Formats: sequence, structure tokens, C-alpha cells
Amino acid sequence: MDVEVDRHDLSLIIVTCESYFDVVEELLKRLYEISFFDIGFDKIVVASDKCGSEQTFEELSGQNVHLVYAEGWGERVIKAANILSTSRCLLVLDDYLPGKNLQKHQIIDIADRFDESIDCVYLSAVFRGLADGGSVCPGYSKLPPSTLYRVNSTVGLWNVESLMAVLKEEDSPWAWEAFAGYRSEAKGMLFYAPINDEYQAYPYSYKTGGVVYRGGWVYEALREAGFEEDYISGLNKRPLLKDISTNKRSFLWKMEFLYAGYKMVKLKVLQFIYYSLKVKYSVK
Repeated sequence: MDVEVDRHDLSLIIVTCESYFDVVEELLKRLYEISFFDIGFDKIVVASDKCGSEQTFEELSGQNVHLVYAEGWGERVIKAANILSTSRCLLVLDDYLPGKNLQKHQIIDIADRFDESIDCVYLSAVFRGLADGGSVCPGYSKLPPSTLYRVNSTVGLWNVESLMAVLKEEDSPWAWEAFAGYRSEAKGMLFYAPINDEYQAYPYSYKTGGVVYRGGWVYEALREAGFEEDYISGLNKRPLLKDISTNKRSFLWKMEFLYAGYKMVKLKVLQFIYYSLKVKYSVK
């Protein structure tokens, strides 16, 4: 191995589901290909809703893999966090296939600088327009408390206790990142993120939400991750989407999403609606 980190204080959680097993297999293959596991995680946990093949996951990653199962997304993450013996974990969703320029050494550097005052450091540049705070490492900035989607399902290096503090078993990934920020605000939690793409340690197609959208491979995201045309054409278990701009959420989905937010944070859901409209329509 060409890099080392304290194996007793950093774990990896990958969250998936049965219908995405083919996707998590591609993720594990890519992480192995770019020597990501040389970071030296204490535990690698795959959290799913159904039983997967531990043998397949271990063959693809070349690592010992622990599997946990739960029906709900939030319950899956909580179960995975509960079996960790480390104070920090890297949280990655199944379709966050990174580019080959993933920065292992930068992830280790951030992990080494990670102290008890920090709750989470995001490793992808999903937040725009941040000033360079430079506290965690060059090119990373503290997120203001009012930042929309401050708790986010993007790739993050989490304090395990902080992750558990903003999670509930009934949370979905969409509602969690939209509304759990209000939980973190009440607890005065501290988040950092890269100020732009140049400084991100885990580059992936965050603008499309990963390499899968509504069950189909996103062509643009796969090309951005560095996959060749021949490889992409061999991914035949799901459709290939070359344009996702017309594939919008239904009105019913949006209403159910807001109702989930109401159950999580009550009337603060109105604050979320206001900020969302402000961003979308530049309401003053």
C-alpha cells in the first residue's frame, strides 16, 4: 500500500439497496481500480435493504466487507454506524462513482486534521460561492448556519456521533438533506466543504446526483467519471440516459416530500420552502 492512515479511527459506509446492487458493484470496482482502499479503513460496511452477496462485494473490492440490512434508508445508515468502533466515517452513496483523479492523500490529510469540534467535512464541491476559510485545509470553508441542504447526502467525512444526532430511522435521503439541516442548526454543528471543484477530494458528478437517475445510467456522469464508450455500452442492466432535463419530479412526489419534511421539522418546512423559492426565483 502506498498510503497509510490510522486504521482504528476511520471507517467507510456505503449505502445501497437491492435494486442498485449492480451499481454498488461498479462503485466497488472503480474504488479498487484507483486504489481507494489503500487509505486503510478500519471497517467497510455496505448497508442495504436486502441481503447482498458478501463474497461478490469482497471479490470486487479486495477487502473484508460487513453487510447490514434494514428496510428504511435512515435505519440502514444508523445500523451501519452502530457497528463501527471508530469516531469518524466516510459516508458514500452507491452511485457516487468517482473520477480517477480522486485525492487519497487529501482525504487522509483532512482526516488527520479532523478534531472533536468538527461535525462533518464534505469532500465534493456541492456548495457554491463559499469564501476560502482554510481552517480544515486549503480550499475548504465553513458552511454558514443558514446554508440550504447543510446536512447533505453528498460524500462526507463525518463524526459518527454527529451523523447519528441528525439521523432518524424514518428518514429518506431526499428529505434528510432538505430538512435535517434544521436539526443540525439547533445543535450548533460545524460543517466544512470545498470552495470549488479544484479542491474537492472525492470528485463525482454531483450536478446530476450521481451516475444513476430514475433508474437509468446518466451518460454525461459516466463520461465525466472517465468511463470509455465501450465500457458504458456494456452496462446493459438499466437504460442509458443522454438527457435527464425533461425527467422532472411529479407534483404528487413534491407534496409527499414536503409532508415528510413536516413530520421531521414541523413548521420549519415553511422556512425551507421560502429559501428554496428565494434561490430558484431570486426573491429578495
